[in-house]
Amino acid sequence: MLLPNTMVDDDCTSANPSIIEGRLGPLGRFTTLVTLFCSGLMITACTTCQPDSETFADTPKIDDAELIKLAHTAKAEAIRLRQLPEMRPVGIKVASKDAILTYVTERLDTTDSQRLLKWTAVAFQLLGVLPDNYNMADELKLLLRDQVAGYYDWEKKTLFVADWLPSFLQRPTLVHEVVHALQDQHFDLGRFMEPQEGLSDIQSAIQALIEGDATLVMADDMLGIDANTEDAVSMRKRLLENLATQMQAAMQSVNAPPVIAESLLFPYAAGLKFVMYALEHHGPKTLDTLYHEPPLSTEAILHPERWFSEPRDYPQSIGFTVPTEFNLHQCSAKITETAGEFLKGTLFAQGSPRDVATIAAAGWDGDTWMLFECGAEKRYVMAWVSIWDTHEDANEAAAALRTTPKPPLHVAVQESLVAGLWGERLGDPVGITQQLLSTVKLEPIESAPKRPGKKQPQ
Repeated sequence: MLLPNTMVDDDCTSANPSIIEGRLGPLGRFTTLVTLFCSGLMITACTTCQPDSETFADTPKIDDAELIKLAHTAKAEAIRLRQLPEMRPVGIKVASKDAILTYVTERLDTTDSQRLLKWTAVAFQLLGVLPDNYNMADELKLLLRDQVAGYYDWEKKTLFVADWLPSFLQRPTLVHEVVHALQDQHFDLGRFMEPQEGLSDIQSAIQALIEGDATLVMADDMLGIDANTEDAVSMRKRLLENLATQMQAAMQSVNAPPVIAESLLFPYAAGLKFVMYALEHHGPKTLDTLYHEPPLSTEAILHPERWFSEPRDYPQSIGFTVPTEFNLHQCSAKITETAGEFLKGTLFAQGSPRDVATIAAAGWDGDTWMLFECGAEKRYVMAWVSIWDTHEDANEAAAALRTTPKPPLHVAVQESLVAGLWGERLGDPVGITQQLLSTVKLEPIESAPKRPGKKQPQ
């Protein structure tokens, strides 16, 4: 899901230094959040890192005629910097806060987002990282209504800019959204935008590619960087350093639990770093190739050197058998998902220092978690199995899990595998985790899943 990003450089930025950019990701997984937590809405959007649009109430707005004129200038610059020609005219319209809310609501109602968000929230409440009874869908609607500065609708092939947005934020928003339109025209963004259960981590990685690409072009435009100059690499690195500093302030301004705020920022900040690495080490053509062979985990986004290495570091898909005790208590599976390295690190950071959490998550190689609803009493239990690069990495992850806000009933380590259990005590937690570990099946994930019924680009 969506999250505001701040891009500021006191020495280089000619635009207003309060500009902040964010974009929606899986709304399909809480738009970035959702992008992360489940696969849900999948929206591409720009946001401001302000408490709400009232911050700009007294700021001069741009009229529709000037907006269209500015849009053409922004489009030409986006095309030049991204080096993708316009294949067909891009529609440009303004949207009110009510219209943005309607769009988000429609995405929730016409996809599997409502269900995925509901059960993801329950799972994260068991982990102690979301308040009890936290309604992700409702919170998302309110957050996006007030924060979205613009979005690209890949179904209508039109980009929308918020009518409350002040003039100094219009151009960067337009540049960012035009890049999404160009991405769609050349690489068919729609094939990535359908929320699918079990694909949160993959969709978060692809979202980071999409958002990082658009954010870099926007940043180049804001900072006056020509992509073909020798200064581009050094200036971009300064931007990335500055962005890392600004992220903490940005998260504080988002009225959401920390795990959600960080998830919203991920596609922009981590995606920007990933794209910069791809360009610096493998050239501009590699960026286009990534839309046909996209990164398959947030691990790839956080460690691009691993993704571009040979042999490639593919994540592992994990399957396991439902424990006997769950069947005895009439438990039914409500959602099956993958957290990925980023979300694991975010979870670990709720109970450990950030540097410790980052190290503990860095050995991730794959995971699967399942939420179960049990009996007429509707008791909840969650099983989580993960695989790590080494036995040492597995022990570090297990130790980190034990420090989280609501520690697991039990955590078991078997070589490079870790199994954990949360929620209601349905039997012997030790025996259940051992059962989970004894039934694990592994398979490498070597390609992005194709959406049924949708034509894939050749």
